[in-house]
Amino acid sequence: MISIALAAVLACSAPVKVIDGDTIDLCQGDKVERIRIAHLDAPESYRPKCAREKHLGLAAKEEALRFFIRPSVDLDVTRYNTDRYGRSVAAVSVNGKDFATHMIESGHGVKWQFNEKHNWCKE
Repeated sequence: MISIALAAVLACSAPVKVIDGDTIDLCQGDKVERIRIAHLDAPESYRPKCAREKHLGLAAKEEALRFFIRPSVDLDVTRYNTDRYGRSVAAVSVNGKDFATHMIESGHGVKWQFNEKHNWCKE
């Protein structure tokens, strides 16, 4: 049986673990906080609605990995609230660059609209 502290260490070997294009784990010591990126909707790589969304979701995750995995990371997190899944909803910046803006400008996400899910299968 793995202790919770050991599980957290195994889960995160860097300050940020990318889950998908709009969700990360923030790792602080033996604590892991799941963060849903505010103002961003990215395609799903886990349980996508179609093959196109899966492809786009994997590309978004790769772009997120490139964004967060750097030799030097100055991370800024502004928490707003908690979503229905218990994740913190937060704006996240690395070295002064906003992650949501980066993903939208690079074509890997869209601005999140309240109670609306972008249809990645349609385009």
